[in-house]
Formats: sequence, structure tokens, C-alpha cells
Amino acid sequence: MSGELSNKEICLALSISPRMVQKHLQRVCQHLGVQTRVEAIVRTYRQAGHPRA
Repeated sequence: MSGELSNKEICLALSISPRMVQKHLQRVCQHLGVQTRVEAIVRTYRQAGHPRA
């Protein structure tokens, strides 16, 4: 999916550590019941009723 940022890009944009980015992503994935960032994106699109998910 286009527009996805790497952990490094996220930590630079938010001025937080790479570890903090990783921990936040882990919590998001756990909350959504998925294993990967891509699965989290797809799950979120589907829950929002996006037609292309």
C-alpha cells in the first residue's frame, strides 16, 4: 500500500525513538488481532467500510 512510512521515517517525523515506534505498532497490532502492519492497515480499511480493502 502506498504512503506507508518506515519505522525510521515515523520516528524522525514524530521525534520519538525507533523503539517507541515499534512498541506502538505492536500494541496496535495486538489490539486489532493481527500480526503485521499490512494486516493492520487492511483490517482498519475494512472496518471503515473502504471498498478496496
